Amino acid sequence: MNEHVAVCRDCEWEQVFPKRDMAEHGKRVHEDETGHTVALE
Repeated sequence: MNEHVAVCRDCEWEQVFPKRDMAEHGKRVHEDETGHTVALE
């Protein structure tokens, strides 16, 4: 199973998602709420 991890570069936030599209959504939500930069791994 492939896991997709969204990791914030500006704080300790990190979230594992089962699907890429879910990870991209989580990334956008965190960036919109905080103004931080999130990378997908």
